[in-house]
Amino acid sequence: MHTAFSMIELGSISYFLGISVQPCAKGYFLSQSKYAQEILIKSGLVDCKPCLSPSATKTISPMNASALFAYPALYRSIVGALLLHYLKGTLDHGLIFQPSSFLLQAFSDSDWAGDCEDRKSTSGYCVFLGDNLISWSAKKQTTVSRSSTKAEYCSLAHTAAELSWLQMLLHELHISVPSIPVLWYDNTSALALAINPVFHARSKHIEVDCHYVRDRVAAKALALHYVPTSDQLADVFTKALSIAHFQFLKGKLLVISSPIRLRGNDKSIETHQQQVQQDSRAPHSHSNTSSINLSLGVG
Repeated sequence: MHTAFSMIELGSISYFLGISVQPCAKGYFLSQSKYAQEILIKSGLVDCKPCLSPSATKTISPMNASALFAYPALYRSIVGALLLHYLKGTLDHGLIFQPSSFLLQAFSDSDWAGDCEDRKSTSGYCVFLGDNLISWSAKKQTTVSRSSTKAEYCSLAHTAAELSWLQMLLHELHISVPSIPVLWYDNTSALALAINPVFHARSKHIEVDCHYVRDRVAAKALALHYVPTSDQLADVFTKALSIAHFQFLKGKLLVISSPIRLRGNDKSIETHQQQVQQDSRAPHSHSNTSSINLSLGVG
């Protein structure tokens, strides 16, 4: 690298692209506790009571749900974040990255017509490189699906495209993948549609996604495997779960508490909170979306 670029050696990595990196016994612990803390400060929920899951299994609309928010820019900046009370209890959470293989595998799922307002479905996936979680997404689909199979297959196609992109990235980095990427899914109709061409005649409304996934399978660039719904890790990204099941799946994603406890200066923390609160009142030109997506190699 030094022969091709002008570079400066800064030592071991500790903070990069808003992500804190801490070396530990197993490898590296990555977290965004500073970012999560700033979200709580902006929303005025620093002292809120924490909860154990990011979404409630029963949604109750408040009486003033249609009332306009006093600070639209602030609302847009936090609308894409997870439930704020959940953030309060997970400020020290992060992902552990450790030496592993270069086997790509993904879990994909969809919540059909899950939005009570417009009946659009939510797609979700998570991708592992060996034992390490490197990419995930939770995003509402752009159109209303007329069947659960269509919603599931749309999510399947999005995950297949993500795996294809990661394959190309690893190839550019001269990293060989030991075997065909595996995509785990819990919908038998969508799996049959990807393999059995007879199904296609009755499913013309999902022709594009159908051909894309089927072509990937036919080219032996993707292998589809069934996984029971109880073990579908992507459920975390598509629907509200019970606390027990959510905690079980969260552990499978290798989300843990920080192995290192550091205590900062109280005065500096208070100053930082005041600055963030002041900035949140200023006009913003950007906003977050409902998509949560962090991929390997994306800045």
